[in-house]
Amino acid sequence: AMGNWAASASPEDLIIALKIQTIAFMASQRQSKQALEESLTDEGTGIIPNRRFFEQRLGEALNMMTCAGNMPFNNAADTGVKKSIIYFDIVGLTKINKMGQSAGDAAIQSVAQALVDHVREDETAARVGGDEFAAIVTADNTDAVIKRMEGVFKGIGALI
Repeated sequence: AMGNWAASASPEDLIIALKIQTIAFMASQRQSKQALEESLTDEGTGIIPNRRFFEQRLGEALNMMTCAGNMPFNNAADTGVKKSIIYFDIVGLTKINKMGQSAGDAAIQSVAQALVDHVREDETAARVGGDEFAAIVTADNTDAVIKRMEGVFKGIGALI
């Protein structure tokens, strides 16, 4: 039916139909992008990526280092950049939750916010479990990583 209509339509009608299809396509693409972003964001905080996103980034980092023939978490040979993985959980979240679910949610939100504030755009931080967080950060050595994470912990303390 569409083919018959297109054959008899005026050029103006075809342009209008093309514009409508283009707008519909763009709206569909926008919805798909939004759905993808939502599927990679932690639902509990809404501000930090989730485990799925973290695992994707970790796989990319490992693949990049493996392809370059370097030891894991040290791709300094080809880029001069060293990566470290940080994993931690909120010790005592059960006690915090006894004060009320909203207190536990606030603690998780505070950790997520501190990570967002202290992890650079080219790095990755995510909530990977109920009270578990992980980050892939750039640092020259272990002391530098520890110093960076101290900033995160100070940030958590300021928010709680």
